[in-house]
Amino acid sequence: MGQFPQAKRFQDFRQMFDKMGNEIEAVCIGTPDFSHFPITMMAMALGKHVYVEKPMARTFNEVELMIKAAEKHNNVVTQMGNQGHSEGNYFQFKTWVEAGIIKDVNKIVAT
Repeated sequence: MGQFPQAKRFQDFRQMFDKMGNEIEAVCIGTPDFSHFPITMMAMALGKHVYVEKPMARTFNEVELMIKAAEKHNNVVTQMGNQGHSEGNYFQFKTWVEAGIIKDVNKIVAT
């Protein structure tokens, strides 16, 4: 049970919301990618603030539905996050930009 033996554990987010929904103010979704959309949508519908890791969803349609839901439930705060800015490569790039090594970027090619 680790460091927090009294913490309640669930394998299904729906059961968690059913049993503890009134005790939860916000959720941080760091589950497998395919589950980001349904958990986020249910959380917003229940009035919970949401932080979801990237990718926000699997399809453009899911993203559009999430945006519409966030607009509808404007009493909740929503955010999509990316931990990439906490890694060393981000700070190296920032240092190069600040030192003038990298100037204005006008084209990016991804293969």
